[in-house]
Amino acid sequence: MVRRWQLCSAPGRYVDKEVLYNYQKEIQRRASLPFQSIDALSQPIPEEWVKAYALDLHEALYYGALPALLDYTGMSSFTMPPCNLGIQHGYVFEIRTWEKSKLEKRNLVWSKKLVDMYHEHTSNPDVYAIGAAFFYAKSLLNQDQIESEKKRLGKNLLAFPMHSQGSVDTNYDPNKFLNILSEERRRFDTVRVCMYWKDILRGTHKIFEDAGYEIVCNGHIFDLNFLRRQKTLFELADATISNGVGSHIGYSLFMEKPHWLIDDEYEYVDSKQGGDAKDLTDVSQRDNFKQVKNAFLDNSDYAITQIQRDIIDEFWGISDMKSPDELRELLLKLYDL
Repeated sequence: MVRRWQLCSAPGRYVDKEVLYNYQKEIQRRASLPFQSIDALSQPIPEEWVKAYALDLHEALYYGALPALLDYTGMSSFTMPPCNLGIQHGYVFEIRTWEKSKLEKRNLVWSKKLVDMYHEHTSNPDVYAIGAAFFYAKSLLNQDQIESEKKRLGKNLLAFPMHSQGSVDTNYDPNKFLNILSEERRRFDTVRVCMYWKDILRGTHKIFEDAGYEIVCNGHIFDLNFLRRQKTLFELADATISNGVGSHIGYSLFMEKPHWLIDDEYEYVDSKQGGDAKDLTDVSQRDNFKQVKNAFLDNSDYAITQIQRDIIDEFWGISDMKSPDELRELLLKLYDL
């Protein structure tokens, strides 16, 4: 069943029903697409469709984070998000420009470690650790579809090349990663390469496609089924591999899928004025980032270690995940505020 998420603006603001209808219709259309329909899934969804009725709340909708939380709590019928809400949508190892812009929002972050990091910069009490929104997302496929796809794929390795971001292009020489994937084909029945929507638009997926890999995509940043699609891909995989630190590492461990991180070189380049390339480069040279990175290097036997579990829990907040009742109570508190 395709859920039709209802979104709304602040009280007193006119909701453009045609815009809302077009958005929901597009989300529903994409929900039925195969994960290999990368051209269609990566096409931009107008940011104005979200901003038109969500005001400053569009960030809470990145990757379908808020709908995943509301669905988990049984609150998916709520038509108005809490005002002034920020939801962490990617790993944070240091407080940089993006996080500083949200310090006074009502923030749902991944872990208690992140709450402490925020409180080094603000006295705002409304910062709460709940784990990653990915943890709460439901699969986009039903159980029969999952079993059928698992039979088709066999033992499956899911690969994550380093991806770009909205304001930053990530550049690297793919040959080292390709050579390793070529070797891994001998150990797995299938190898799928999960590409970020922006990199598909950039055409960087083509070298993997030309090498014969099945390319899949989680969808555009404003696709409310992004996390559900991503959750399904992890359910179908037996192990994961990447050539750079990313949110996928913590998601992989949460799903009990071992991860091998390849030590590769890449460069962040601003693709828009005011991009975050400098911040990303700086973070990659700091101890927290290196601690996560080192825990998954040289893991070609696809082991899951206690060191990995501890570091992922520290930053991804697996133990900070809430029950449906706990999260519902917190969200209702945010609505009351």
